[in-house]
Amino acid sequence: MEQFVRRVSETLADLPQNDHAIIVIDNCSDNGTRDILQGPAASNPRLLVILNARNYGHIRYPYYAMRQSTWDAVITMASDLQDHPEMIRDFVAPWEQGTQAVVALLIRMG
Repeated sequence: MEQFVRRVSETLADLPQNDHAIIVIDNCSDNGTRDILQGPAASNPRLLVILNARNYGHIRYPYYAMRQSTWDAVITMASDLQDHPEMIRDFVAPWEQGTQAVVALLIRMG
């Protein structure tokens, strides 16, 4: 989780023209995620942490994050680093040019 937050923060720092926040939603995990997030959230006003009282399922989290957002755009991604946070730049560029929705597809060849 620390690496995810660090890499997203560094990537967003490269996009200073866009005000932003990082919304992290914990699904009532028992792996220490809540404790891990407390330090960075206390020192980073752009890191918003939502701690669920129970696990509502991973399908609902992107929608819930969108509902909590007050920004013009939302990029959703899992924090397990399967998607590289640096890809955010690739999503923002077409959006800044007027594209309303940017979607990434992972295609494995061979």
